Amino acid sequence: MTKYMQTDELISPATLNDLVEQSKDHAERHDYNIDSYDIAETCIDESAQLLGFELNPDQRAIAIQALLSAAST
Repeated sequence: MTKYMQTDELISPATLNDLVEQSKDHAERHDYNIDSYDIAETCIDESAQLLGFELNPDQRAIAIQALLSAAST
């Protein structure tokens, strides 16, 4: 099932959680260390594509920051 989000709405907490978890798994599979914005950006972009999400720039920035926060804990 492909999931599309309205480009004018904020990212939902459930979607954000799915995206962050998928990104963390993706990083682990590819042996990425999520310690920089560039790596987080790559993981979010690739995971969003795998999950079928289309993120606008604001949603993408929120997801990247959430991934960086999750990875630092």
